Amino acid sequence: MTGCTGYRYHKARVGEEVRVASDGFGRMMLMGDQTEVACIPHQGCRLEVLEVAPSRNPEVQQLLPLDAITYIQVRHLRVLKRDLFLLPSGREVKLKDLEGFKLKLMPPEISRPPREEDILRRAKARQEVLITASS
Repeated sequence: MTGCTGYRYHKARVGEEVRVASDGFGRMMLMGDQTEVACIPHQGCRLEVLEVAPSRNPEVQQLLPLDAITYIQVRHLRVLKRDLFLLPSGREVKLKDLEGFKLKLMPPEISRPPREEDILRRAKARQEVLITASS
């Protein structure tokens, strides 16, 4: 597909590797496998850091390969949307702060089943609440 900017683009897929690059006109983009702009499919997508690059942002300099960052989209001035990335430290950064980084779209997080100890602790707490409520 071709967008209004004239660049070919596609929706990024799980496992796809993308590189954060400038188009030469000051616009940052994620270049996908087929040298097309890769669009992140939805807010909350997690991206694994594969390669790091120098950055002016000290928080970004702390990132290491295998760290995970989260894509978030924030409304700006009611109409425009800004693409931001949430670092493991909790800080939000812009795409330009990640220029030169190589990232990989991760599968959605699968919640783990609760541990047996947690189930027993919750059951005991419920039982205590029922006992105090009935007395």
